[in-house]
Amino acid sequence: MSELRNPATVKGVLAARMDRLAPAQKALLQTLAVIGKEFPWSLVRQVAGQPEDHLRHLLAGLQASDFIYEQPAIPEIEYAFKHALTQEVAGQAMLAEQRSALHERTARAIEMLFRRQLKDHCSELAHHYSLSGNIAKAVEYLHCTGRQALERSAHPEAIQHLGAALELLKRTPDTHERARQELALRITLAPALLATKGYASPEVEATYTRALALCEQGGETRQFFLAKLGLRTFFSLRAEHRMAYELGERLLALAESANDPGLLGQSHIVLGTSSFYLGELGPARTHLDQGVACFDLENHCADAFLLGQDPLVHGLIASGRALWFLGYPDQARRRMHEALALARSCLITPTAWRSA
Repeated sequence: MSELRNPATVKGVLAARMDRLAPAQKALLQTLAVIGKEFPWSLVRQVAGQPEDHLRHLLAGLQASDFIYEQPAIPEIEYAFKHALTQEVAGQAMLAEQRSALHERTARAIEMLFRRQLKDHCSELAHHYSLSGNIAKAVEYLHCTGRQALERSAHPEAIQHLGAALELLKRTPDTHERARQELALRITLAPALLATKGYASPEVEATYTRALALCEQGGETRQFFLAKLGLRTFFSLRAEHRMAYELGERLLALAESANDPGLLGQSHIVLGTSSFYLGELGPARTHLDQGVACFDLENHCADAFLLGQDPLVHGLIASGRALWFLGYPDQARRRMHEALALARSCLITPTAWRSA
């Protein structure tokens, strides 16, 4: 069946109705179309830049003409288009340059009005700055939106936003700042790819390989560590345990130079895991004990996962497994109970328990 479309006459009727509006009303309707489907009074006033009484009169006229309606909201009045098609037709009637300028103006108004709650408006800001041609701001807010999606485990959405940011970056000059931004985006993107494509997928390998190359141009220690850790996990899940172990040694050297207990703990844990899969149970136990000891078991909670895993829960599970194979079932059981209790106390989902 062919795709159903609104008849051209529907848009034509709407356009004709808009043409019969007073010029000031039509201009305001077009401005509202750029702002969005819904728009609070304060934002309309800031973007329109007209006297309050005159602006309220124009809005009342658009309501009377059934283009928009007022809806109750707290802490201020909000308006919305009665139909999405109305917003579409009104927006298309503008020149591209006008739309672009209005998107920029709307974004700046949102930043000013909601400067203390910008995290709640990242998606809107990413939308407006992307359409205004302000690439730097668009990338910033797309990254923010991608991180927020990742925190909600909305992985496909995160991939969409972060991918859009990476595409926009390609249109900027090849500078150190661009490399820094791309690295940050790829480090954020990788866990979403892990969750949707799988730990051993080519996309994951390509993302971490590119991140490592960018690190060579001046990445921060933690970014370098995360890129190497991701690549190490990729090789581990493909059962290339010798390569995974070698990357683990580089992680440990990096962590020791940074003197970071969290990175040291993670390094020993991945070395212990790789040693286990290589059949070296003694070294595996030693590394895992050292890794777990780097964390504060009593006060720990997983507020920042690495590659979608809590490193301490990961370490406790791996330690319990090694102890079991070494013939210490009671110690192994205690480790597993510790891991389970910690995972429950930190509300960690079962998908984050796996150990690689």
